[in-house]
Amino acid sequence: MDIEEIKRRFDVALNNFLESDNYLLISNISERAIAHKLAEKLQIQFTEYDVDCEYNGDVDNHDNKKHIHILRDRIVEINGLKEAERDLNEVEVLSRSVYPDIIVHRRGSNDFNILIIEIKKNNSYYGKSYDDLKLKSYTSEEHGNTLKYCLGIFIEFNIGHGGINGLSFYQEGAETE
Repeated sequence: MDIEEIKRRFDVALNNFLESDNYLLISNISERAIAHKLAEKLQIQFTEYDVDCEYNGDVDNHDNKKHIHILRDRIVEINGLKEAERDLNEVEVLSRSVYPDIIVHRRGSNDFNILIIEIKKNNSYYGKSYDDLKLKSYTSEEHGNTLKYCLGIFIEFNIGHGGINGLSFYQEGAETE
């Protein structure tokens, strides 16, 4: 499936979500509830794939869990080092377990990782920085990343008013138009 078709199907699902479930945004309901309802709309558009929330499985990884590899310096830049990582000064690339908000894929293989989505509410304490690093890693093979998602999307939802504040797209380890 090409990128334009993925984007087209995503747009239909997002618009359907905003029409039927905008209440969740206006009422400041949890990010997980928002992700779940958006995933339901995505499943209608991507019937030939599995759509999962916070799916951490990876059949190609030794522990069957999803990991990404990020340059330590990038994590330091966003002040994102975990306590256990602070003493790892000699380590150039950190491996992190991840639980993406929504993925469109086929379970049991990394050959059909179509779409990965991170969402954030505009009133979140945490900014976009870490999600940006994750989406670049999800769509890249750099630093030993193996998930190879065709497209990553970051969505910032407008809490209290509904709708979205912005979308960012990622391909091949970079933010795109």
